[in-house]
Amino acid sequence: MKFIYPLIFLIFASVLNAYFGNVLIPQLAPDRVVMHDISFAVLPYWESAALVNDYILLFMFGVFIYLGYRNGFKNFDKYLWAFGWLYMLRAFTIVMNPVGASWDGYDNRNIESLLSMALDHNGFFFSGHTGTVVLLSFFISEMLPKFKWYLLVVALVVMGLIMIGRSHYLIDVYGGIVTALLVYKLIVRK
Repeated sequence: MKFIYPLIFLIFASVLNAYFGNVLIPQLAPDRVVMHDISFAVLPYWESAALVNDYILLFMFGVFIYLGYRNGFKNFDKYLWAFGWLYMLRAFTIVMNPVGASWDGYDNRNIESLLSMALDHNGFFFSGHTGTVVLLSFFISEMLPKFKWYLLVVALVVMGLIMIGRSHYLIDVYGGIVTALLVYKLIVRK
């Protein structure tokens, strides 16, 4: 029963995040400017990076839930609150950011890959994938401390895939790290 309020908050924040990014922003600012990002010039482009990234995050969520079950879901209410606040903050930073989607100025994708990303408006203040992988790494390492260095490597791979797939600007990745660290410190490690 103690999971019901954080779970409702997480669902609400996720829906708000999706609505603001995919419906509200395209209506309010359809012609946002695209910035240059040095990482796009330096790093190679890999079309499947976003898909691999999502598979890694799904695997991490599976491990997270399995370890939570094995540990009697200890601290899961705090973990759900943390994810909820991460996505609530992301929802409002999406609305405040005037920058356009990161791939517009560097478009070497085909129309099918662009259409598959129709619900993925990027170029916002911070990357939700980065924030999620940082929080998952912290939560899993609390339950399984001997794997914390492996989790750091996985988190770095996810962040690299974000840049290689042109899903976000480099500043979005930094913002995801900082926001996840703040959420973790304020909610989980008070």
